[in-house]
Amino acid sequence: MTFAENVRAEIRTALHDTRTSQAELSRTLGMSTKHVSQVLTGKAALSLELAEAMLGALGYRVAVRAVKAKT
Repeated sequence: MTFAENVRAEIRTALHDTRTSQAELSRTLGMSTKHVSQVLTGKAALSLELAEAMLGALGYRVAVRAVKAKT
């Protein structure tokens, strides 16, 4: 799974856990429900800033940690 796919999965989990619909999230963020859907399905780009906004609106924060790769 790519980084973006993992983040999308985290957002979908947060939506489920908070019992928030994509429509509710889109209203909170001031964007269309279609765009939220496209972001979550990978049809539209997901930036780190948008992920932070989406997760923040759901009561989560984003934490990124770098881990040295095994060689």
